[in-house]
Amino acid sequence: MLLQALAVGCGGFCGAVLRWLLTLVQHGFAFPLTILLINAGGSFIIGFLYGAASSRAAMNHHMLLLLQTGFCGGFTTFSTFSLDNLKLIENGRYAAAALNAALSVTLCLVAAWLGKTAAVAAMR
Repeated sequence: MLLQALAVGCGGFCGAVLRWLLTLVQHGFAFPLTILLINAGGSFIIGFLYGAASSRAAMNHHMLLLLQTGFCGGFTTFSTFSLDNLKLIENGRYAAAALNAALSVTLCLVAAWLGKTAAVAAMR
């Protein structure tokens, strides 16, 4: 259990630091292009790891925790959201995938707005 936690933690640290470094490039863009590319890149990486782990070439469990859960989770949680929806689609649960996508985007935007509103109200 400790080795698994260390794998996730080390991967998460590396992913979060890389995300932060890449967002330093974002300055000057009117559109959050860097974050969009990070989310797409993280989704590609987690999909690649999922495919590699699903193939005959079994991937080491600790390495998968380090890369998939840790690195991708630290780099972008959007990659996990994408993988969850991919699994729903692969299982023929198209309505659940569409509902998850719509609810996740909508609820998270509303939650971010509510959090901002609560912080502004608390600072008055």
